[in-house]
Amino acid sequence: MVSPEPFPQHAGAAMSFALDDASPGTEFARFDFRPGARPGDGVFTVDMAHLAGPRIESWTSADAGNLLFVELRAAPGEDIMAAAERLYRELFRHLDERGFRHIIKAWNHVPDINHGEGDDEIYKRFCLGRARAIDAAYADRPMPAGTGVGFSADAGLQVQALASREAPLYIENPRQVSAFEYPRQYGPRSPSFSRAVVAGPGRDRLFVSGTAAIVGHQSKHADCLVSQVEETLRNWQSLFAACTTATGLKAGFDQGGAYRVYLRHADDLDDCLAALARGGVPLEKTTVLRADICRPELLFELDGVVALT
Repeated sequence: MVSPEPFPQHAGAAMSFALDDASPGTEFARFDFRPGARPGDGVFTVDMAHLAGPRIESWTSADAGNLLFVELRAAPGEDIMAAAERLYRELFRHLDERGFRHIIKAWNHVPDINHGEGDDEIYKRFCLGRARAIDAAYADRPMPAGTGVGFSADAGLQVQALASREAPLYIENPRQVSAFEYPRQYGPRSPSFSRAVVAGPGRDRLFVSGTAAIVGHQSKHADCLVSQVEETLRNWQSLFAACTTATGLKAGFDQGGAYRVYLRHADDLDDCLAALARGGVPLEKTTVLRADICRPELLFELDGVVALT
């Protein structure tokens, strides 16, 4: 992936994040993780059990007019491949009509994500449907950061996306094969996302995709939650280093940010939080949700947004 050149650092108007309490600037998106929360204008919900951490993420920016957050949902029971293609075609059309041609980050909440065998697995069929929409309407642009996790089989596909008028900088992880270059064993079409992007009004935020214990393209430490957390954090540190090389800016867990953990087994919560704390992840800025991960052997995934300085 090659980002547009040059990549200027814009002064001021830096996007900020507040967890539970509002911060200066215009709120352009609020994520409400409380049980029974209802979506509304600028308010987005996630149908996953909240296990720990902040129950609300308030995203604010002094330059909110250059950012757009969109959510699309399919009806429960709709074929996942058809739903993915339809929602992504609709998403691309909606963003292009409004002048937001570049998706910074997409969150894909996929019902019953691990169900099925071989190419009939739900996640693989989701990836195929999304790829067909990309081929038709987004193939001229690099892939955004992305998260794909599973939730109730009774729900419909949910796609949330943050878009910008400006192209971001795309970051790949030297420890991992790029997701869009995965070998055939992971499905007829590889997952369509970059490992991270640098974006935001101040071009000083690192949006990290859902990251798990994958080295190269292979899952590591099957059935060992703590080892998976530790491997995942090594992947994050590798991304931090790659980001610093690309931008000259510092990235790290000691910077401002907001994080989400997706945890397969709620009973693993205490071990998960302890491993995160040992790795320097600020728990007060980390929301933990009960979710299935895109590969059955994976127990944990971490995504988030980090300030760069």
